[in-house]
Amino acid sequence: HLVNVHMHGMGLVSPQPITEGQKFRLRLEVPRKDGRRDKVLVHAQSVWSARNAEVNVPESGFRIRGSNLKSKERLRRLVEHFQYEA
Repeated sequence: HLVNVHMHGMGLVSPQPITEGQKFRLRLEVPRKDGRRDKVLVHAQSVWSARNAEVNVPESGFRIRGSNLKSKERLRRLVEHFQYEA
């Protein structure tokens, strides 16, 4: 699941470690005010990976790479949603 989401990157907790330097196309679902969800596709690259000692699961950090304007707007809404939930 996603953690620490911001406009230029995000953290991901996963069942298996992710190798640094790998490139991904990630599809995220962004909540809307009407309860539906928009899908956003972002290009990301893993920049670090470590085991979270507190919960003993792998975590990885991703840098978000070039995205189109529509994707950036949806990503901004996702960041705002997680800031509101925090």
